[in-house]
Amino acid sequence: MKDSAQAQEALIDRFREELEALAHRWSEDAKARAESVLNVALAASKDAMVRGMEDGAQAAADQVRAEVGPVIRRMEKQSRQVAAMNIAAAVTALIAAGLALLSAI
Repeated sequence: MKDSAQAQEALIDRFREELEALAHRWSEDAKARAESVLNVALAASKDAMVRGMEDGAQAAADQVRAEVGPVIRRMEKQSRQVAAMNIAAAVTALIAAGLALLSAI
């Protein structure tokens, strides 16, 4: 009976060790799965943030183009007008110089 009790106790000890090893493996497996899920969620969040930043940058660029475009077109028109007036003034000055030269002769 004493041998039987010792044998049962040895079986119980081995069973407890196996349960502890199994619990340890489950714990490690759960930890690995949790890390995997966390990494996937982190990657998805990063992708979403990048897409959001790209969309925001594109919207800002579109807004700047919308605001600056008309101003640039107006400045181009005014620059052409100023250039035309400068050419006219230069031609007038050239004619005046020519007339002054002719009258001096």
